[in-house]
Amino acid sequence: SNTSGWTKYIPSGMKSYWYPSGDPDNKTVLGLENDPACYVLGDHWRMPTKEEFQELIDNCFVEWIQLNGVNGIKFTSKKNGNRIFLPATGYRTMDQINNVGSDGFYWSSSLHTGAPDHAYNLTFSSTEVQALSNYRFTGRTVRPIFMVKVTGVGLNATSLSMLQREAYTLSAIITPYNAYDHSVSWESDNTEVAMVDATGKVTAVGKGDAIITARTTDGGFTATCSVSVQTVDVAVPQSIDLGLSVQWASFNLGATKPEESGHYYQWAGTRDVSDTSIFLDWKNCPFHTSSMDEKTGWLKYIPSDMSSYWSGSGSPDNKMVLDPENDAAYVDLGDSWRMPTKEEFQELIDNCSVEWTQLNGVNGRKFTSIKNGNSIFLPASGCRNEGVINSATFSGTYWTLSLNIQYPYTAYSLYFHRNNFEVKSLYKRSNGLSVRPVRPEFLSEH
Repeated sequence: SNTSGWTKYIPSGMKSYWYPSGDPDNKTVLGLENDPACYVLGDHWRMPTKEEFQELIDNCFVEWIQLNGVNGIKFTSKKNGNRIFLPATGYRTMDQINNVGSDGFYWSSSLHTGAPDHAYNLTFSSTEVQALSNYRFTGRTVRPIFMVKVTGVGLNATSLSMLQREAYTLSAIITPYNAYDHSVSWESDNTEVAMVDATGKVTAVGKGDAIITARTTDGGFTATCSVSVQTVDVAVPQSIDLGLSVQWASFNLGATKPEESGHYYQWAGTRDVSDTSIFLDWKNCPFHTSSMDEKTGWLKYIPSDMSSYWSGSGSPDNKMVLDPENDAAYVDLGDSWRMPTKEEFQELIDNCSVEWTQLNGVNGRKFTSIKNGNSIFLPASGCRNEGVINSATFSGTYWTLSLNIQYPYTAYSLYFHRNNFEVKSLYKRSNGLSVRPVRPEFLSEH
């Protein structure tokens, strides 16, 4: 039966097709040991995948012609004008070769996972060209493709200095650039210091040193990155219950008392930028390239419909709330703390009496809960911009987790001065603002 008795190349969900004991092998692409192109021509050659046949169709002008009296299809590249000719070879079944001169059938290496007694092939006639599937037992011709082999690998960073709970994604740089197989595996030699996942994302776990190794699937070439992780030394605030959806920290991140400004952070940044000898602009803004244009050059936190802002690979990431590893409160204080959302700041405003006052001689806003009478004080810590701290003692600005999706070079913050307080998108992601952490009573997935 074509739907039972198979001993290789059966998806895991198709056990009725499987003959050996145990589960199906879940192999859906020919291994080189079963690829006639590799067997005949050597390990630089293989059969094309279904997707590569589709790429050929999509990127070539396709013409039914004769070459030396033989019917077939000429594929002429839209990119460089080079061309190949595939003769109409027909197909072999039972004891016959059929449709020679009128049709072409060329195997791909791709199994049909929904009907695994079939595999995909390129099928064409004088009127159409498409990738279809047919029974695995039939005989079809093979047009090999050449695999450029990997000769080396590098990384986008060879050393990292990280804080506990920070993350950084390493990228493997394959040589040559047009090598067929760009896949790599990742390994950490000390997972108690730094862990790495299958995408190259390194997460700092604990103090110490580790080596991250990338290894190419093709050739086994390796590249390494040394990682040094430091723990964060900041005071841990008390959590104040105001009867709201989250509990609020008793003082700012990096402070030790409610009236202290504490540290300043760029949005999505986890390092203190209080030092005014460092000029803050787009060149040192997290996840932005060196471009001075805030409306281009972004590598993270851009809505999907804002592609003009994006300079990363592929489409915008559509992330509109900070990931934990880019949240200064989470990085400095741990799992039970994070920055507030714009909705949580609005909840604070809506459920508190708010007054401009002084605490130990420091101007700021006191928020007193109308639900239980508890209160917190937010000092007027100003804003860190370019080479100065502006408006300290006159106004306060506090980051939220929330990106402004209309103008994604900005993010939402709580802004207040003597006469006003509101949640608004007033500051650019490159500015350094204060952070007042929150502690959810029931931790969200963030």
